[in-house]
Amino acid sequence: MNKVSFVYQNLDAIPSEWKISRYKYHIKIKNGFPFKSNYFDHYDGFPLIRIRDITNGEIKTFYKGDFSEEFIIKKNDLIIGMDGDFNLRWWDGPDALLNQRCCQILESNTFYLRFLYYLLPYQLQIINDITYFTTVKHLSIFDIYEETVLIPPIEEQRIISLYLDKKTKQINNLIKKIERKIELLREKKTALINQFVTKGLDSKVSMRDSGINWIGKIPRNWGTSKIKYLTSYNDEVLNEKTDPNYSFHYIEVGDVNFENGILIKEKILFKNSPSRARRVIRSKDVIISTVRTYLRSISIVPDLPNLICSTGFCVLRSKSRKLLSDYLSYFVKTTGFVEEVVKNSYGVSYPAINSIDLTQFDLLLPPLEEQRKIVERISYEENLLKKIIEKLQKKVNLLIEYRKSLISSVVTGKIRITEDMI
Repeated sequence: MNKVSFVYQNLDAIPSEWKISRYKYHIKIKNGFPFKSNYFDHYDGFPLIRIRDITNGEIKTFYKGDFSEEFIIKKNDLIIGMDGDFNLRWWDGPDALLNQRCCQILESNTFYLRFLYYLLPYQLQIINDITYFTTVKHLSIFDIYEETVLIPPIEEQRIISLYLDKKTKQINNLIKKIERKIELLREKKTALINQFVTKGLDSKVSMRDSGINWIGKIPRNWGTSKIKYLTSYNDEVLNEKTDPNYSFHYIEVGDVNFENGILIKEKILFKNSPSRARRVIRSKDVIISTVRTYLRSISIVPDLPNLICSTGFCVLRSKSRKLLSDYLSYFVKTTGFVEEVVKNSYGVSYPAINSIDLTQFDLLLPPLEEQRKIVERISYEENLLKKIIEKLQKKVNLLIEYRKSLISSVVTGKIRITEDMI
């Protein structure tokens, strides 16, 4: 073959000793090797690799009778998810079952398998972006087979792999350190909310027992109440007579998180909306997920029109002049409150709680002026921490881009690696 495909069109030149060919002449891709029913008899449980596991690194343990997959992978196999983002994973665990939408790359005499681990991600996304325009991206084995590939000498592949192992490990370790700093800052924010909302701003104030087990002592001049006495819940809903062309921003449970609040998406029409898009929410309402409560999908509602949330939320609306909505939003984010909600939820894999049960929970009630000061202090501290976290996250993003750029430059021969660089 005399021409390099679109994947390599931005290359000015290639090393003279590198060959140009197609993958189909040099590698074989398959779904592991056939699974025999008694293969895992000596395991109490075993991992099953699915598409999402290649992406997020999480592996679930399965047991006999839980699966229908037919292929096995072993330690040091290279596997690829053929849907979505097409991530590769170097499997370094025990024998496992491989989902049929994942494939195993077999080593050949032409390729050093570890080199393919670095080379393929550079090509797969480009191949897919050019070839497919569907909502769910899907890559076939033949897309890879037909793609052009630059092939360094096998010894140079080995040297490249060792070099990239070393450099990516250094970059990954630095990313982990920064991400740990971000994690600690987020923990600090949670600790500040816990402290200020349940103990107040003055550490020297006289305290008394709250009578609430998970809270303990509180400032002497603070009151307590049930949430139901100070708020209403789920006040407004869209009924079936709603104008089919009524447009609104729909908020699902996955659109809300503790860190970033509510993600506002494009508007949808009522006639195209899911049946759970029914709860009307307004500025200063507080929404709390009543499903998968451990996710802490809690937020105060911004001042925007036409917002509808899922029936998977409980919508709290302050009905008392004694309770600030902003204070309420911080109170329901405290670790203790969330733990109480989770503890009183039903179900294992999909825990849920009824809105009416949620309103039975205890609520601390500082004097109104103190609520304002607490909200102002938390907001101030949050903004400071947010700025620091954003700077650190930019560093992480730059390192990720540098790692990606380094790998692509090395595997395409833009940067030549020698033995002394390892």
